[in-house]
Amino acid sequence: MGVALGTAAVLPAVEALLIFLGLGMGLAAPFVLLCASPVLLKRLPRPGPWMEKLRQFLAFPLYATVIWLLWVLGRILGESGWLIGALLLLAVTFTLWLGYNFSRIGRIIAWILMLTFLVIGYSTLTPKEKTFSKVAAGWQEYDRSLLDQALEEGRPVFIDYTAAWCITCQVNKKLVLDTPEVQRLFHKNKVLLLRADWTRQDPEITEALAALGRNSVPVYAWYPAGSREPQLLPQILQESIIADLFNEKRKGK
Repeated sequence: MGVALGTAAVLPAVEALLIFLGLGMGLAAPFVLLCASPVLLKRLPRPGPWMEKLRQFLAFPLYATVIWLLWVLGRILGESGWLIGALLLLAVTFTLWLGYNFSRIGRIIAWILMLTFLVIGYSTLTPKEKTFSKVAAGWQEYDRSLLDQALEEGRPVFIDYTAAWCITCQVNKKLVLDTPEVQRLFHKNKVLLLRADWTRQDPEITEALAALGRNSVPVYAWYPAGSREPQLLPQILQESIIADLFNEKRKGK
């Protein structure tokens, strides 16, 4: 769905509406099918205490999402980001509790406090200046001049277009790109490794993505030695995919 929505953002109005229409039909299809088939409807589990247990269980993925978003906030704002975000969540939760447990006046006070906390939180969480995330060993921050220089020298280049909020990006880093085996492959073949962090949608990186015909991450651009045309790799990486880049190079020789 993320890829479809990203594509719809850059398509003409008619094509974009068709994508949203297809998504809506897909989401509605199970309900239409159940309504059209009484037999299937009867096979649904009956209401009971299990529904409350399921509702409580589904809260845990939401807790995990909050933890992940606080981590992303820390990547954007620095070490204090997660603390500010957690305090804001505590304040909002307290005002909800206040409004639920007290009279009408208490609810009015709770809403006033809620709006006050949100305004203060928004002004506090808005970065006043650009912050840079740490780049893992072996990688360099994306810089167009570094890319141009490497291409001029005929050196191979691998660009990782990533973002802190992109789960696929983080999985690919941990399982493939930042592993010792893959790093040894890159080092052995003298590959320039550039990491383009799009967490805050940097305009330079946005322009680079647009030049590749992309408007979302992850994107993995591979420039073989002596080539100025990038090869775009799959969004789900495997170690064998990286190894094949250099196997093809040796076969070509």
